[in-house]
Amino acid sequence: ENGLQARPGVLSLLKDAKSRGIKTALVSTAQKANVDLHFEGIEGLSPDMFDLVVSSADAPAYGAGKPAPDVYTYALKKLGVARPLAIEDAGGSVQAAVRAKVPCVAVPGGWCKDHDYSKAVARLEELPVNASVEDMAGLVGVSSAAALPEDASVNKVYSVVKPTIQASVALGFPEEAIAA
Repeated sequence: ENGLQARPGVLSLLKDAKSRGIKTALVSTAQKANVDLHFEGIEGLSPDMFDLVVSSADAPAYGAGKPAPDVYTYALKKLGVARPLAIEDAGGSVQAAVRAKVPCVAVPGGWCKDHDYSKAVARLEELPVNASVEDMAGLVGVSSAAALPEDASVNKVYSVVKPTIQASVALGFPEEAIAA
C-alpha cells in the first residue's frame, strides 16, 4: 500500500502495550472525521489497537479542548487508570497533559519544534524505532518490573497515542511505581 507511515516507534509501542494487556487510547480533540482518516491512511494502524478513541465528537462528555486538561481527565476516568504518561508532539498538547497531572514525554512534530516543552519529563527527537513499554518506563524512572505488574488487579499501564505523521504517544504506570 501507499499509505502514510506512523512516526518511528509508534506502532511498535502500541503492539508491545497490547501484548502486555496494557490499556491504550487515542486521545485527540480533532474532528472525528480527521481521526478516522488516520485509521484509513496510516499503514498498520487500526481502531482495534485501542481500548478508547476520543475525538471532538466526545467534547460534550469531556469539555474543553487542548490545552485544557479535560480530554486527558476524561480518558483517565473512562479507562480507570491512575498514573498515565503522555507522549505528545505539540506544546498545547503537552500543556493539556501536564495540567491533568499526567507526566508527558515530548516528541515534537516538524511544524512545532519551537514550542515550549519545558514542562515535559523528557524531550526526544523521535521514539526508538522499536519502542517498548520498558523504553517509556525508563524515561520516567520506573523499573520495568514495577511498570509491568503480573497481577491483573494492579492498575495497568495506560497508553495514549496520537499516531499521525506528527505522532505522539503516552504511557502511564501503577501509582506505586512512580518515584516522588
